[in-house]
Amino acid sequence: MRAFILIIIAVLAPLSSVASPVGPSNAELSRALVTHGRLVSSPKVRRVHCHGFEEEPTEFACDYEQLNGRHHWQSLTAFVAIDGGKWVLIDDPARRRS
Repeated sequence: MRAFILIIIAVLAPLSSVASPVGPSNAELSRALVTHGRLVSSPKVRRVHCHGFEEEPTEFACDYEQLNGRHHWQSLTAFVAIDGGKWVLIDDPARRRS
């Protein structure tokens, strides 16, 4: 019985880190933005709030604010997914609609 429990833990443990219930952290989203494309350095992001989709448990829609070149916080939305333990953008971020 103990061996069975250890096997179950070994199988489920990697899955627990695959999909976060709340999406990426500020730092993870910042890294994903750099990896996705046009940015040379990690942007400053804050107030990251994400929600998932029942049909796609590894994908999230995230609203956040990013500091722009004029030192103003801009409200944006990005769609992200967990891929191989890393967060990746599915598409370019867009301005958030009010």
